[in-house]
Amino acid sequence: MSQSAGQELLRNLRQNITWFKQAMKEAGFSFAAESDHPIQPWFIGDTQKTKQLKQELYDRGFLVTNINFPVVPKGKDELRVQISATHTQEDLEAFVSAAKEAAAKVGL
Repeated sequence: MSQSAGQELLRNLRQNITWFKQAMKEAGFSFAAESDHPIQPWFIGDTQKTKQLKQELYDRGFLVTNINFPVVPKGKDELRVQISATHTQEDLEAFVSAAKEAAAKVGL
């Protein structure tokens, strides 16, 4: 891979992370930590709802990882969402839309 191609991927990744975080916050969601890392920790705070939300998103075609006690303290449950440089704007929009629907379904 050329240096310019690598720089473009990094630029795309940073833009995707920034857009994702802003869109999720605008949708009313929060993060367990502020980070520019490609793995974003979406704070849920409830073990059952975290597991249900993971399944709802999976059923909608999205793979996320639930993180529960004892990996995190009780009440600090989260979903980890992996952002990629190759995700399109449409991919990210589809995820945020599915997240809103799934969260409403599980009572968040």
